Amino acid sequence: MEVQKAIDQCFSVKKYSTKKPSISLITNAVDSAHLTQSAGNLQPNRYIIVDNSEIIKKIADDCQQDFIKHAPYLIIICSESDGVIKLFGIRADEYIKHNTGATGQNILLTLINNGISGSLVAIFSKNLIRQILGIPDSIEIELIITAGYELKKGK
Repeated sequence: MEVQKAIDQCFSVKKYSTKKPSISLITNAVDSAHLTQSAGNLQPNRYIIVDNSEIIKKIADDCQQDFIKHAPYLIIICSESDGVIKLFGIRADEYIKHNTGATGQNILLTLINNGISGSLVAIFSKNLIRQILGIPDSIEIELIITAGYELKKGK
């Protein structure tokens, strides 16, 4: 697929089909995030793929966004800032946010290229997500991406 075509097809999806995409298509999208340029080429982002429906429901309840519980996958983008802080000091947080946005967009565009839809979720309680997924305090939770096949009207 051409990049412009993927960009044109990139929009937030709130209704998902019950058909679950292959995990290999999801991991392919996450792998594309590793190709994103980052400050100092430190690649501070880490990724958690959630496909357990009970955990997804807990996260949806935490986010108070009902559509999330219907997504077959969540991709949690996290970051480890130690190396970025050592290299860039007070600018580290800003650079990590830039990198997270770029990796999120790479993931979404790769999902679209693979025929999968998604949506960015930025409103959530980091403490509850940390608790649900057992994420250590040294890791910052940056962003959530929902992923699945879009529920088409009439189907």
